[in-house]
Amino acid sequence: MDGYGWDFCQIQLNFFDTTYQAGLKGMRIAAAKGMGIIVMEPLRGGKLVGHVPVEVEEVWSKSKFERTPVDRALR
Repeated sequence: MDGYGWDFCQIQLNFFDTTYQAGLKGMRIAAAKGMGIIVMEPLRGGKLVGHVPVEVEEVWSKSKFERTPVDRALR
């Protein structure tokens, strides 16, 4: 990121893979440089929302907000 005055970057990031490739560290560095950030695979190809464990659904059911698994993952 220091080799050129980039305006934005694209990284792979989701709430499961926070240390894979650039990860959260790379995102924070880019943000500190004022770069726009485009995230690929935020839902890990749908795997993070396809089969939600019962335990997770039980926690979500206690929320005052009704949201889809996709909405929850992206928030």
